[in-house]
Amino acid sequence: PQYLRALRPLMPGDVEFRMMEYQLKLALRSATARILSVHALHDPDENIKFERSHIGSVVLDSWVYSPALPEDNSVAQIATHGGRFRIGDPSKGALFSSGGIRLHSDESGDEYTQRNRPPGAMQLEFLHLRLCTGQSFLMEREQIGKHPVPEGYHSIKVHRDSTDPHDFYHEYIINDESRVWPDFVVNCVYDPEEDRRGLAGLQNKVANWRIHCYQDMFGQLGDELEMQKRQVEERKRTITAQLSDIDNKMNAVTQNHAHAQDRIYAVVQAAVQMLHDRTQAKLNLLQSDDVELRRQLNYFEWSDNFLSYQKTLLERGLLDPVEFLQNATQHKQTIEEAPCEIADAYHSVSADLKVVGNLTILVDDKAVPGSNYYEHIG
Repeated sequence: PQYLRALRPLMPGDVEFRMMEYQLKLALRSATARILSVHALHDPDENIKFERSHIGSVVLDSWVYSPALPEDNSVAQIATHGGRFRIGDPSKGALFSSGGIRLHSDESGDEYTQRNRPPGAMQLEFLHLRLCTGQSFLMEREQIGKHPVPEGYHSIKVHRDSTDPHDFYHEYIINDESRVWPDFVVNCVYDPEEDRRGLAGLQNKVANWRIHCYQDMFGQLGDELEMQKRQVEERKRTITAQLSDIDNKMNAVTQNHAHAQDRIYAVVQAAVQMLHDRTQAKLNLLQSDDVELRRQLNYFEWSDNFLSYQKTLLERGLLDPVEFLQNATQHKQTIEEAPCEIADAYHSVSADLKVVGNLTILVDDKAVPGSNYYEHIG
């Protein structure tokens, strides 16, 4: 396309190119997907500037199937406007996903399925973005579009229940363009059936030879991956402990709310709404850290599962040992660079609501502005 000619192409031997290909494989859950080209929308210094401006905040990868982009944010429009993703209505923001890629058709928007997707390999174009989600406010899907990003938060996390470790898919609403950074246009070839066809044609004799080669070649990288796995396990234990702490604090805050509410109802109905608001603010902050920590835990399980999947392909002779070593190296780097900022905002939350004679709501023994209801009951 004409718009790609003005962009800086990455060479297949570049570190960024190899990392981008592995991240694409991880997002598509395909060991056989291949990148045809990667074009940068910004100079490396600009990318570094974006990352540095959001140090200490959660920054995630996002893949957008280019036909699913609206016309005013098409890849061509973004490329010709300096790599800017425009958010037309900041009060509503824009919806992005992070994690696994879900393909959508050009016309209907329906997900590709075995029934309606074209057979064989597909040549696809994706826009890769970096999203600074920061502190996220948890919201139910049916509430999307009804409320803006609340004050004190940087994005909205769309609530979604999933216990499947293979299903790493998270959605966010962002209303600040400075937190959305399109960095690469990626064209690739992807055939969902290729891995399955390889598994169906398994040759044990070849597989045993490849396993022997794999064991000889894995060497130091295997030791490093094992060490990294222990570090990840330690991080997962820390996350689990944090989640337990958050759950205990949620219970304490909720119980504190119930006790205070009983006393407030006994004096005046007008104070109840203030109590709800302050309690919900605490729970919102706890939920914000809760969903981020669960996203990190989900990410480690998701990425480790994909590495195990590739090992299975290797052991069955379906993946070249050299390519597996390259993928394992990229996996190691992907884990090292994964956003895993410590979510510690919940430490500031305490079950500290109190009721005094004049019905002033206190947080940490400080009066909340506008919470004094003395004149209503005097």
